[in-house]
Amino acid sequence: MMKKNSKHMAKWFRKLTTTLFSRPDHSQDIHKTVFSIHGCIILAAIIILLSQGSLIVHSQPYPSLFSDINFSNDGELTKSQHDFLIQIKEGENKDPTIIRSRHVKVNLDALTIEAHVRLNLFKDAEFLTTRNTLIDPITDQYIWHGSITGELAGTVTLVREQNSLVGNIRVGTHWYEIRNIDEDFHSIREIDPTAFPDEEQPIPIS
Repeated sequence: MMKKNSKHMAKWFRKLTTTLFSRPDHSQDIHKTVFSIHGCIILAAIIILLSQGSLIVHSQPYPSLFSDINFSNDGELTKSQHDFLIQIKEGENKDPTIIRSRHVKVNLDALTIEAHVRLNLFKDAEFLTTRNTLIDPITDQYIWHGSITGELAGTVTLVREQNSLVGNIRVGTHWYEIRNIDEDFHSIREIDPTAFPDEEQPIPIS
């Protein structure tokens, strides 16, 4: 659309400048011609900028649900929070059911403001989700259920209670979970369902 408008504008501008320069060369018209050309250039520039601006507005990305925790910023984490997150990470690394994990902050407002949310789980696992239902959407407690938009089939279920978010995500053959680990922080985990121990056989009652 932008290229089509630009070609049309360029054709119109060439026609206009040709008309201006084809006028009789009278000295009294020189200043008027110069000012007309300058005005046309300014007008064309304004139209192009406005058209580009409108495209930028319509192409704004959907909000991301997660943002990274800045461990290098001394003002963002207290020492106790830093030590606590390190301890949680060490425990996750030892858990055979967890393939990988990432500690994040959650943009909870995105779940109620937008029907589409970008689920940025990991750098190689980002999905656009579409909200299908929002159950009991009171101030800070609800169930958000949606699906993955695109070629990959998947489902998303998120449960919020105040500042805590718990979620289960399935995308194709991949499983992810979101768990609250602190008042302000959450953990995203890719899960290996085959690593869970087999259920023990029930003990018969004699």
